[in-house]
Amino acid sequence: MNKTLLLICSFFACIYLQGQTSGHFIIRLDGNYNENSNANALQWVNSYEATTKNGEISLSVGYLYHKWLFGAGFEYGHMKTNSQGGLYYQMQGITFADTQESFISIEMASLSMNSIGGKLYTSYYLPLCKNLYFTPAFYVGLGKIKGTNSSVIFSDRDLNEDGILSTSSSLWEYERDISNPYLAMQLSPELTWFFSDHFGINLQTGGFGFMVVDYDWENSTKQINFNPANWNLGVLLKF
Repeated sequence: MNKTLLLICSFFACIYLQGQTSGHFIIRLDGNYNENSNANALQWVNSYEATTKNGEISLSVGYLYHKWLFGAGFEYGHMKTNSQGGLYYQMQGITFADTQESFISIEMASLSMNSIGGKLYTSYYLPLCKNLYFTPAFYVGLGKIKGTNSSVIFSDRDLNEDGILSTSSSLWEYERDISNPYLAMQLSPELTWFFSDHFGINLQTGGFGFMVVDYDWENSTKQINFNPANWNLGVLLKF
């Protein structure tokens, strides 16, 4: 009797899961925001500090067919980094008449970039329990990165020779525009949970990534990262 009831329950559970993972359109909105800063403890000899803020958002539509989701979407990202570095040293001779020299150099830089592109993706819905699915996904994205890189550099040098003090100072500024196409691919483990018939959430937990900038394969990056700072959280609408 117990085996019969277990078989009936398993049968209805499979029907439920199949109904949840076939014949639906799914709209997904997901994103990520991260902010970090770092600095060393030295103030003059060789100091450095930087603050980076980056975020991304994506909107996509997919069709769920026999546990496979095929979709396309639009993605936008923004990254801004402000940094400052300094170098200082001083050399002094044995006697006052010997050459004494001090040098200081400070650079302040700003990098701002926006990325806009489209993507295609596919994922597989593997049921773990009633409304929870393991949904590994593969993404291919194509778009463009645009931005500005600017910097200000100041240097000052003091020379003391035979008791005579002289000062030499310099200031440089430059600004460069960035505009490059990109091709990106990513394989990502994900979890999807439907808390009702029409609404759910999706968690993308990093993964294996590859990006080529300006279609130059020597200017490519490969990344394997499951750090929670790189996770994306999304909301789903199923109809």
